[in-house]
Amino acid sequence: MQRRVIFTLFVINFHIVQGQLEWNDFTNNFATDLAPLITLFGEQVTKQFLSESLTIWDNIIFAMAPLGLLTAIVSVIRVCGSASLRAFIGRAQEGPGVAEIELLSCTSETTAEIYNEGGIARVFGEPQILEVVVVKPKANSNSFEYDGGNDGPRITMLWDAIFQGVEKAAYHQTSSSGVPLNTDEIERVSRYHRPNLSLNAGIVRLPKSVTYLAAAIGIALQSGVLVFAALTVYVYPDSFVTAGFGGEDRPAETYTFVLTLVGTVFVTFGLFLCAFLIERSSTEVRFRRNNTVEGKIYWIQPGGQKIGDQVFGSYIGSFNGPEYIVSTKSPHRNEKLLWIAVTCSMLGFVAQFVGLRGMHASVTLAQIGTTLVMAIIRAMLRTKRLDKSGDVISSLAVPGLDLDSPNQHPLIKDPKLLHGHELDLFTMQVHGITGVFVSADPESHFQRAMQIETGEKRNMGKLLLDARSRLAEYTGLPGVSRGRKKTLDPLETFFWDDLKVRDTAHKLHSAIEATFDIISKTRPLITGSLPREEDDWSFNLTTTDEQGGVNTWKVNFQHGKGASTAYKVPRGPQQLESVLGLWALTLTGFDAEQYHAFSFSLRSSRTRDSLRAVYATDVDGQEEGKFTQALLSRWVKGRFNLQHEEMTRKNRGYLSKWSGRQGAEHHVFGMPVSPPDGHTLRVSFVHTDNSVLQMCSQDIFMLFLRSLLRSARGIGGKTTIRKGANEDDLGFENSTVEEIVESFEKAQLGSREDAYLCIFTVLMDLRLIPGPSDIVSAVLDDLSVQDIHRRLSEVEDLLLSAIKYPDIVGSQEEATLTALGELYSTSAKELNSDISRFGFEGLIKTLELYGSSQVIHQYAWIGLQIDIQTGTSIYKGRIMKTGLDMKALHELMSSPQNIIKMTKTNSYRLLRYLEQTTLDVNVQDNLGMTALSWAARTGNYRVAKWLLNNNAMTEIQDADMRTPLSYAAESGLHKVVKALVEPKTFNINAPSAKGQKTALMFAAENGHSLSVRHLLQNVQVDVHAVDKDGNNALLLAAAGGHVGVIGQLKLDYATANKQLRTALHLASVGGFERAVDKLLIGIVGSGGNVDAADDDGHTSLHLAAKGGHDKVVRLLLIQGAGCNTKNHDGQTALFLSLQSGPGYERVVRLLLSNNCDLSLRAGGGKTIIEEAEEKGLLRLRDMVLDEQKKRRLAV
Repeated sequence: MQRRVIFTLFVINFHIVQGQLEWNDFTNNFATDLAPLITLFGEQVTKQFLSESLTIWDNIIFAMAPLGLLTAIVSVIRVCGSASLRAFIGRAQEGPGVAEIELLSCTSETTAEIYNEGGIARVFGEPQILEVVVVKPKANSNSFEYDGGNDGPRITMLWDAIFQGVEKAAYHQTSSSGVPLNTDEIERVSRYHRPNLSLNAGIVRLPKSVTYLAAAIGIALQSGVLVFAALTVYVYPDSFVTAGFGGEDRPAETYTFVLTLVGTVFVTFGLFLCAFLIERSSTEVRFRRNNTVEGKIYWIQPGGQKIGDQVFGSYIGSFNGPEYIVSTKSPHRNEKLLWIAVTCSMLGFVAQFVGLRGMHASVTLAQIGTTLVMAIIRAMLRTKRLDKSGDVISSLAVPGLDLDSPNQHPLIKDPKLLHGHELDLFTMQVHGITGVFVSADPESHFQRAMQIETGEKRNMGKLLLDARSRLAEYTGLPGVSRGRKKTLDPLETFFWDDLKVRDTAHKLHSAIEATFDIISKTRPLITGSLPREEDDWSFNLTTTDEQGGVNTWKVNFQHGKGASTAYKVPRGPQQLESVLGLWALTLTGFDAEQYHAFSFSLRSSRTRDSLRAVYATDVDGQEEGKFTQALLSRWVKGRFNLQHEEMTRKNRGYLSKWSGRQGAEHHVFGMPVSPPDGHTLRVSFVHTDNSVLQMCSQDIFMLFLRSLLRSARGIGGKTTIRKGANEDDLGFENSTVEEIVESFEKAQLGSREDAYLCIFTVLMDLRLIPGPSDIVSAVLDDLSVQDIHRRLSEVEDLLLSAIKYPDIVGSQEEATLTALGELYSTSAKELNSDISRFGFEGLIKTLELYGSSQVIHQYAWIGLQIDIQTGTSIYKGRIMKTGLDMKALHELMSSPQNIIKMTKTNSYRLLRYLEQTTLDVNVQDNLGMTALSWAARTGNYRVAKWLLNNNAMTEIQDADMRTPLSYAAESGLHKVVKALVEPKTFNINAPSAKGQKTALMFAAENGHSLSVRHLLQNVQVDVHAVDKDGNNALLLAAAGGHVGVIGQLKLDYATANKQLRTALHLASVGGFERAVDKLLIGIVGSGGNVDAADDDGHTSLHLAAKGGHDKVVRLLLIQGAGCNTKNHDGQTALFLSLQSGPGYERVVRLLLSNNCDLSLRAGGGKTIIEEAEEKGLLRLRDMVLDEQKKRRLAV
């Protein structure tokens, strides 16, 4: 028994001793062999901490009990090493951007930062992201004026927010070391940089005290490990024995502590240098916010942009911290420090490894514990990432809609709806606006621009458009960068040409220019003069704010004439983009909101069809709707399904609710009227699969066209028969409308059917649709076509219906009956029995229906005469029986003024039968105009020819002393001009009383080259005659850019008017490139002066630059025009080109490339840079600054 107990105790003691030996082996092997190797790893966390280190304290924290030694060494070589050194680590062919994107905090031409699904991603390339500063006026301070308009937020770039003076500057600069930077350095880091999202929004910066504490803990822990190691060797060596050779336990050797101490110090110092070199490879500049100014930095990122293989979403973030950091790459390298850092780190690691091998295992475990603790501390310093409070999109809420949470906002529910509209959402959010709606201004027409009176209220509509236009300028002017190769200039990275709203605005702008050019050809039909540079048109902008308030603002679009008689909009693309974007975003969100509210799929909202209203009547206007469809079907090519429903307007600013749609509200485009809330109309509309953006652009085109034509008496052009989609359909087309449709389609604003619907909706609203007389003339001009009898019947039905609806066709009953009379009387005279029968039966029927009209009695009398002339008198009795009033004949023969009336109404058939009477064709109306003058003025060659054949006098002058020749020359009726100038018996040079213009001047001014040719063939014509302003025919032709006329007028190009303006001046003002080119050839060839000045000292270059006509400026500079010549106000062409618009930017570039003097001062003593800043043209100012810097570097 005793032996068993002794044996048991021996076994237990053996296991205890064996366990102690195994634990010692384990600690020795693990701690001394494996643990030091941990220092070598931790690649990703090391890179992350290094890339986000900004101060020396971050470097100290990284160096204490480090993790990722090899990563740090490789990283510093990648960032700061030479090609040879990089080759040593296998990175010889690595581009600088690869290391930069992984290890640095800066952005550059190669790398950038972009928002990605709740975090910040560093990417290669040029992502589209805009950084702006918004400064809002404070109630207790002088409010800022935005763009010279109403008080409101000032949106500017960071560079401009810094250099606004001490009082207005939103941010003041200091370097990371607290040393103020000079202006050039501030310009480099604040103006030419890409936004640093990670440093300002990606990481929530902790207080400095936390950083100091972490550094102190790191120093304390690392120092504590060394102190503990010293105690184990020098103070308590017997308590911390290690296994020696031969298995003997003995105290650690003193050299092991020395190696541990030296190795740890070297590793710490080496890694500190590695972190320091990487941190100093980027320059961080801190901008402290001015507390006296309420400013905030925003980042705007368009969604849907693709970088590499990844597509990024939308982001609008804000930064409201006290200090903003800009990090840029530093070009400085220190090779010596790099070698010291690498050498110290490597040698230190070897020494530390060997030293710890000889130390007690507890020392190594203490180092491991310290390393793990510091790794956790470093991670905790970087764990608080993107601050959601600055995310504008995620904080959206739906006013008035009871949703479960703010995240139910439709733009959050379906983020793709917001793609391309980030600038619009940002603009509305900054101004506290939740919705923007556009509608027609009932009084809008082209007029002299006037200051908008808004009373005490600021015009929020103008404020929104100005702010959005500014953002459009910051992100690239439409069309400027198209087709141009991008450079490394950081300014070039701001172009956002792939925005759908920008592309649509560009198309809309092109369509507007082309349409004005087309309409300008119908000068005689426009009441008053054509628009000038200071003229504008307007529309209503309705806004809803966050408090639920609704306000309507009148907003003016200012315009001017440009090259090729085209209509130019100084800030047109930006303004159009602003209106389109704000309106389309509102409607897109509204549609999605409605679908969500009524439990429909949000995805369906992107494919939901749109409705375009064509006509609206009271609820009982069913027959009127049918007639509208019948009328449109004659004009609109292609098939469309016009539907009619009763719709009730809600208080959202648009028609909304109708039966059969489950009560859902819907925006209806193209409404020509805006009834009161709750009013019900019967609306004729068509379904279309166009996008909301496309529909908005077409509506704005309609607003423009409505304003342009509001003062017109007609649209001109010739109406003819066309073939419909079905050859059995009778259709009409008007040459003016067809030209507008072609320009509409060429601009890619929509399909041809879209163009027809837009145009004819406006024409019907303004009562300008080609009238019954045009329709009848088209049919009568083609009586020989096949199946004409059926077509005549269709026209008859159309005209009889038109009598019932004069408001739709824009023609009163008398005009329609006149057209019917022309149709019937002409048909009655035809040899074809069917056509003749149609004419007689129509006259009899119309006489029975509208016997009270004197006009129809006159045409019935013509029918009677035709019947008598045929010798059959088949219809004589029936005509007389219907009550033909013979007094109408007497009235026709006895009233001299009727011939003028018939000329105005194109009653050709009546005029033909007046040959049998003794009526005086030379009678004058109250304006002194004869029938021949009216025919010439309206361009009616058929009537004019008949009047000339019936002895109409050609020399009679009206109250303005104008002759028929004068009117024919103005309207371009060249055949009449030729007929009138051949006799050579009257004064061909008779001037008008008002303008003192001759027939040659009228023809030259309007560009009618054939009329000019016929006039010049008369030897009596005076080509040197001048009008009241001193303009001769050449000057007037140059003012209109009519090259064909200029070439026929062999006059001295140096001739000037009363303002001392030559033909070159006038062509340059209008931007007529071809005219300027032709004039320059003549002037230079004859040794003339290209720099001739007018009475204000303006040269042709001055006027072209002032108008933004870059192509003309280029031609003038090529021919030696002086760019430093000053006008009487001391302004050069460069000063005059300081205006907003795409053309002006190109002009400035041309002038700068021509080495114009940048040191010159205008009459007010300001330099070109000061002038640009005062006008708020910061982009143009930056271009001048760039050129100034290039010239300094060149010297």
